[in-house]
Amino acid sequence: MPKDIIVVGTSAGGIEALRVLVAALPEDLSASVFVVLHTSPESPDMLAGILDRFGNLPATSAKDGERIRPGTIYVAPPDRHLLIRVGRGAHHSRAEGEPLPPRH
Repeated sequence: MPKDIIVVGTSAGGIEALRVLVAALPEDLSASVFVVLHTSPESPDMLAGILDRFGNLPATSAKDGERIRPGTIYVAPPDRHLLIRVGRGAHHSRAEGEPLPPRH
C-alpha cells in the first residue's frame, strides 16, 4: 500500500474546485488521491468520469477492497465515506466504521 496519500472532501458545490485541482496534479504524482463529494444517495455516480476527463491522472470510482495504486484518483460512491485500511485497500461505509455491501 502506498504511504503517500492526498485526501480531499467537499460538498456538492465543490465540483468545479475539484476539476481545477485534478487539472493541476502532475502526471508523475507518486501519491494516491482520495476524493469524497458529499451528495445524496440518489445522485448519479459520475464524478470519477468528470475528473478523469479534466486531469492528468486516471480517476475511478473506488471499489470495496480495491488495491491502492499511486498516481490514481479514487472517488467515493455517492452518499458513502471512503476508508483506507492498511493491507486491505479501500472500503466504503455510510457511517464511520460501518462497512457496506458492494454497490451494483
